[in-house]
Amino acid sequence: MSIHRLPAYNTLVLGGLKLKFTDVKKYLGCFISEDCYDDHDIKRQIRCVYARGHILIKKFRHCSKEVKVRLFTSYCSSFYGCTLWSNFRQQTYLKLNIAYKQIFRSFFHCRRIGTSRQMLSLGIDCYPVILRKLIFSLKERIFTSSNIIVATIADAMFFRCSNLFKRWIDQIYS
Repeated sequence: MSIHRLPAYNTLVLGGLKLKFTDVKKYLGCFISEDCYDDHDIKRQIRCVYARGHILIKKFRHCSKEVKVRLFTSYCSSFYGCTLWSNFRQQTYLKLNIAYKQIFRSFFHCRRIGTSRQMLSLGIDCYPVILRKLIFSLKERIFTSSNIIVATIADAMFFRCSNLFKRWIDQIYS
């Protein structure tokens, strides 16, 4: 669903003030775009992974492997809002996984080949596993909620037919 602006309606006045139209808006830390794509929010998350990762690399490069594992898990495995992404370009989405792996390789001085195996040997979850856990956790909280509004939405057919719900099922059971 996209908003089409007609030339006559480009200006909206509310209380005597002209309101500006914008293509992307940051709300509660996540980017919402008028074309309903989540690419801007995924790019925000990519920037966060690189920023947090480079801070770890710079400040903690001489720590022991056990400390590095704890720090990496704490600081680089947080993907706020990723469970709500349902409409995005695949190449943008893959860049997040690449960023996560690049920071891991730089922080632990690993080779490019076998990054997922190296993560597993250290007890660090790779991005698809983290995503699967986050989606499963949110899905369970929604479907076991005692809130009547949340329960009504979760039981509604439109929710179970939505792209978001389909993506959750694909991620959890594939």
